[in-house]
Amino acid sequence: MKTNWSFLKKGVLVISLLFSCGVLLADEAPQPPKSVPVFRVRGRIIDEEKQPIPFSSVYVTDLENTSKIVKGTLSDLRGDFILDKVHRGKYLLILASTGYKTVKDTIMIPLSDSIPINYTLSPSINKLSEVVVKGTLTKRYADKDVYFLPSSVRKNSSSAFDALKILPYITIDNVNRKISTANGENVKILINGINSDESELLTLKPSDIAKIEYYDLPPSRFATDNVGSVINVITKQVTQGGTMFVNLQNAPFTGFGNDQLRVKYNKGNNQFTFAYSGDYRNYKRRDANSSYSYMENNNLVDKVKVGLDSPFEYTDHNLWFGFINQQTNKYVFSASLTTGIHTGSSSIAQNILLNNVSYGSKSISSNSDKEYRPSLDLYFEKKITKNQDITFDVVSTYFHIRQSSNYLEQAINDAPFINSGDINGNKFSSIIEGIYSIRKGKNLLNVGVRGYFANSNDKFLGSANNEFISSKTNSLYEYVELIGGIHKWSYQLSAGSIYNGFQSVQLQKKYNFFSFRPSLNVSYALNPHSQLKLTSLIDPYMPQLSQLSSNIIFEDSIMAYAGNPALKPYNKYEASLTYALNMPKYNLSTSLNGFYAGSIILPEYMKENSYFVQTFVNQKWEKKVSMDMDLHLSPFKSKWVELDMYGELYKTINKGIDFENNRVDYQYQSSLTFNYSNFSWICYFQNGYNDLQGEILQMNAATTYTSLQYKKNNLTLACGLYYPFEKSWNSTSESYKSPIIQIKERTDIYDNGHMLFFNLVYNFSFGRNYQVSQKKISNQDNDPGILQAK
Repeated sequence: MKTNWSFLKKGVLVISLLFSCGVLLADEAPQPPKSVPVFRVRGRIIDEEKQPIPFSSVYVTDLENTSKIVKGTLSDLRGDFILDKVHRGKYLLILASTGYKTVKDTIMIPLSDSIPINYTLSPSINKLSEVVVKGTLTKRYADKDVYFLPSSVRKNSSSAFDALKILPYITIDNVNRKISTANGENVKILINGINSDESELLTLKPSDIAKIEYYDLPPSRFATDNVGSVINVITKQVTQGGTMFVNLQNAPFTGFGNDQLRVKYNKGNNQFTFAYSGDYRNYKRRDANSSYSYMENNNLVDKVKVGLDSPFEYTDHNLWFGFINQQTNKYVFSASLTTGIHTGSSSIAQNILLNNVSYGSKSISSNSDKEYRPSLDLYFEKKITKNQDITFDVVSTYFHIRQSSNYLEQAINDAPFINSGDINGNKFSSIIEGIYSIRKGKNLLNVGVRGYFANSNDKFLGSANNEFISSKTNSLYEYVELIGGIHKWSYQLSAGSIYNGFQSVQLQKKYNFFSFRPSLNVSYALNPHSQLKLTSLIDPYMPQLSQLSSNIIFEDSIMAYAGNPALKPYNKYEASLTYALNMPKYNLSTSLNGFYAGSIILPEYMKENSYFVQTFVNQKWEKKVSMDMDLHLSPFKSKWVELDMYGELYKTINKGIDFENNRVDYQYQSSLTFNYSNFSWICYFQNGYNDLQGEILQMNAATTYTSLQYKKNNLTLACGLYYPFEKSWNSTSESYKSPIIQIKERTDIYDNGHMLFFNLVYNFSFGRNYQVSQKKISNQDNDPGILQAK
């Protein structure tokens, strides 16, 4: 399908004009003379039952231009607030909280004798249906759960990354700084609705978090992102005008580091942001072992490759530049430029045994890869009326990736096996999305459309084959979403249609695929403390561009990896029933889940000439059923000890064209935290668990760590041990009931065993206040289009 370049050019021109207009609209708030005396405003916010309302937004604005915020803050857990250093004059005081009517009052400063002012907020008649869980800091809506951080979490967490431990069914990997669902699915991370990642969470203070929105069923606009859940961290609506965060985690005796820096500066109605994250690994003590068993000329062959020292390293640099210009209740314009740079290299040396006999055979392999990924995101939101708004988002991403590999297998009496490969790939993609939203009573209606366009060119030079592959991919996603509630019932209904197109002359592949994506999320409040929720959806999956490549990458003389141009999209049918109980001292969630996918894409082993190939095939179907439980326990009022536990029992059945595999497995995680004064001691353990995918069984390594942390004001210091009881970190996989070959692979990194690390977090704020708007659309392209062997 031919890409409409004229349309894209016009779109870029329009966005450029919007960007220029956004910059011209910037203005600077007047600064009063330093000699003018300042005063303090104190008050309390309560509801109609005289109960405090925590985390309410409180700010004063100029009477003539209410978009210019003079001061702002949030109420604390008692509903109290303080506005310091407010100059003499007449102001508009605004108080707002989710689920309550916004209060506006004209006040004259200084107030009489500095008497505290108290306000009572009434429930909003236009709010969406919600269930407020008494005794906890949790609100449950039809489409999401909203969590407010307890004071103990704010006090003892060094960053927003650590604070997410309060969410159920979420796994936080402190070693690799990654967040996933408990069953290993990807998580979409947003900050104020803006596409983000773990590195930015690490530089965000827990005290700056107003609330956390958790979507266990991703909203319709994320339907094509292949994520298991969505986390949206909402910061205080009024933040300090300038902020700086530094988060450094390094191991002094191992090549290991995760470092982040973020700086924000506000001027007038503008906000400027610079962020950097750098991760590096440099492992010297690493072994890779593998074994193959197969039949050759009616004889069984056991080929064992015993690993020697095999160093491994990589470096990731990510730069982020952001700009926001806005007029409160009128429009928001933002632009962000992200640049990712990755370099990595590895080598593996092995001795080879055939049927337990060494013939002096050895193998040496080396690999290197580089990736450059700039991306531009332009966003514009316009409020049409009080209850209507329209939003546009345009994201353009360029991938340039280079991979090279060399392999030598030498035997004394045989000719050496030599293989080399070089991949040079380029991909350009654009995502254009628009959404219209309208509120009426207790209902919210979202209508959206998103288009995706990508062109990819890959050049492969290798010992096995030389190929040049160009391809075009495009998709169109249209959806409607309704959120609301009746009495104790709340619901989220959505329906969408998806068109996917793919075309490649070299692969001789072209298809147009249409699918339907409905979803239903219904919850019922059993009582003020518990809720029952039913979720079901049909989720379409499209093969990744990298899986469609027919390039062959050799592992050694008998094993290779290849994509499959004949892959087709498929649908995944999911359903779950969840019971949640929230009490002052514990939170409990348990669910029964199941899914079915016909024509699912799964890996399979095949025999090609004299070697075996691991590739992808549309198999017949896959089924999975699971039961899980998530528990957070704080048995003491002082919260000096906290326990988090998760457990899951699951059965997976894969029905392939030529095989049927099934397994019953389990996994569990536990975290124990002791808090005393400014100190925290954390112990974490996760068992090793299995993941069955077609004819491959992936065994995820057990994870353990312990750390001692000290936090005082804006400074956090921590030290600890990763894998304190293991001599190495390991990754293991094997073929599962393959009729043609049995494979076992294991990699050990001894640098990670008993690894001592130090962590320093420092942050401070300065300058005037700025009201942050939540972005409603966020897009990102993460598929470089290059086949990865592993």
